[in-house]
Amino acid sequence: MTSEYFSPPYETSNAVQQFHAVPRFGHSDDITNVLEDVDDRTDYILGVIFLAVVIMSSFVLWSLSILFFKVCNLDCLSGDKLDYKSSPYVRSFFIGCTVMLICSAILFPTKGSESVSNIFDTVRAAALVRNHENQMIRRIDTECMVNSFFLFLFVQFVHT
Repeated sequence: MTSEYFSPPYETSNAVQQFHAVPRFGHSDDITNVLEDVDDRTDYILGVIFLAVVIMSSFVLWSLSILFFKVCNLDCLSGDKLDYKSSPYVRSFFIGCTVMLICSAILFPTKGSESVSNIFDTVRAAALVRNHENQMIRRIDTECMVNSFFLFLFVQFVHT
């Protein structure tokens, strides 16, 4: 007598659902594309690493700017103590930048990521149309060259 085991149905965790909702900026979010051909696999991988590349590049840019400010010795930007009493405009500038950064951090995930994703979809669709048009132009050009060659041979044959 054999007993059969039936596993419980898979329930996605909260972390999986949140990572699935991360914008892919026009790239595929279907993991089965990894098993498909090279183009689909590349598209999925680019979608997964795009966000990591954005975060890493912003970190590198931030680090380079801090290093630049340190080398140029630009007061508070280089890490020196800021004298708020001598420059109240600097303090208000930093507070304004901080408020704008917080507002941007709130607005981008709610409003901007879908727009950026739509932009990537539009550019990809335009690139596919352009690629198709280029293939058609090459095909027409090849046919014209062949027809011109046969016309040249025909004219040479008629004149002889």
